[in-house]
Amino acid sequence: MAYILGLPTPSDYAVLSTWVADATACMRWAGPNLPFPLDAENLPQLLNGQDATRRSYILCNSERPGDPLGFGQVVQKESGISHLARIIISPQARGNGLGRVLCQQLIAKATAVSSMNLLTLNVYRDNRKAMGLYLSLGFAEADKQPRSDMVLMQKLLK
Repeated sequence: MAYILGLPTPSDYAVLSTWVADATACMRWAGPNLPFPLDAENLPQLLNGQDATRRSYILCNSERPGDPLGFGQVVQKESGISHLARIIISPQARGNGLGRVLCQQLIAKATAVSSMNLLTLNVYRDNRKAMGLYLSLGFAEADKQPRSDMVLMQKLLK
């Protein structure tokens, strides 16, 4: 099966807003500044703001492009560094390897910028499945950790 990574539409944001079940899940996925319940109409602005360095992507089956399966962001940080953020798979699609597909495609988007040499992401320490996925994709724990409940992971690209 082929999957495509594209830019989200308003209808994609409407579907995405149903994937986050409660305020705790919202905070863990998007951080403390995103209010719950998610408002689909305002979600693009809340997730992206006016930040030109942040790109949102939606993962779909190539045969059903209007049926989103995953979401993630690539954020350009300081020179040579990109950060993967707000990675989520549809609750109905979890457990089918789509987290790997989404991350591989997000990594490809980030590495398309020739000056990128480091990719980072944050994951909650208790999210063992996600940590295992990121380790298998070549990420490693960074030397300095910002919080005890979270792991900053990094992947050298060059």
